[in-house]
This record gives sequence, C-alpha cells and structure tokens, in this order.
Amino acid sequence: MIKRSCSVGQVFILLGKNKSWKFYPLGMKPLYAEISEWRKILSRLCSFLRSVDYLILEMLRRLVLTAVRQLLDHLVASYNVTDEDEERV
Repeated sequence: MIKRSCSVGQVFILLGKNKSWKFYPLGMKPLYAEISEWRKILSRLCSFLRSVDYLILEMLRRLVLTAVRQLLDHLVASYNVTDEDEERV
C-alpha cells in the first residue's frame, strides 16, 4: 500500500492488481475485500524491508569492526614507538 497525500484531508492509495489509485477521505477506511487484496503485497514489502534492514545492519557491523581493528593497529603501532625511533624522525 502506497499512500500519496494530495492536500489536507485527502489520501490516495495505490491498489494492488489493477495498479489504480483510489481516493479515501481522511478518516474513511477501505473495505475488507480491498484490505485482503493488499495483504500479500504488504507481506512481500515487509519481507523486503526486513531483508534490507539485515543487510544494512551487517554492513554497519563490518564497518565498525574494520574501524576498530584499524584504530587498534594504529594505537599498538604508536605505543611501540621507542625513544630512538622518535629521535630519528
């Protein structure tokens, strides 16, 4: 179900099979038959959004892991610098 707001108090909803827009004044509910047509579409949309969410979470996890490893490598390298190494520079 895709909602598109036109003006105050008006909402158009994209219907499933026939891909047409239907006007619903704000506060008016669609028929049960129309809702049942949307159920499969909404279920697939929900599954898609869940998959995208997991992909983003995995990408963020890898990004944080890489950043922490690089920070740790940098800190270890700077900790291991001796006085002789500083004098050479």
